[in-house]
Amino acid sequence: MYPALCLVFVSAQGWGQMSTTGTISGTVSDSTGAVVPQAAITVLNEQTQLETHTASNESGGFVVPGLAPGPNDVTITKQGFRAYKETGIIVSPAQVATLNAVVNVGAVATTVNVEASLAQLQTITPEVSSQVSSTQVATPGMVRRRKPLTLRTQCPLRSTTLSAN
Repeated sequence: MYPALCLVFVSAQGWGQMSTTGTISGTVSDSTGAVVPQAAITVLNEQTQLETHTASNESGGFVVPGLAPGPNDVTITKQGFRAYKETGIIVSPAQVATLNAVVNVGAVATTVNVEASLAQLQTITPEVSSQVSSTQVATPGMVRRRKPLTLRTQCPLRSTTLSAN
């Protein structure tokens, strides 16, 4: 009678230790082999659509326990790196799936905002002009020499407009 009682006790104890969930663990490193701490890790169960979030530790390691069995997608993100995604990682009850992810340095985006006022440009007609003030016309050199072409050489544009300013 005692051997049967022991067998029932051992069987009940083993039954209580069975797990219905699995785990994904691994490390996150960059292409040089350096660990990537504080990377955001998202595990999505493809069947239940349940997401589990964690982050890599200072050694780049991570553990995501309590996952429902089935295929899972893992996405790893960190600022300055391209997103890493692995799909179809099979999680089995009481098992540990290992994922050692290598993230690549991403393109650094730089935004430059330039704020300036543009000079007004006349675009309606193809004519080019320049303004010459009355002070420029009345300069001693121009009046004494009375060379009308001197004014034209000071304004290398095709037409000249005189203003009374």
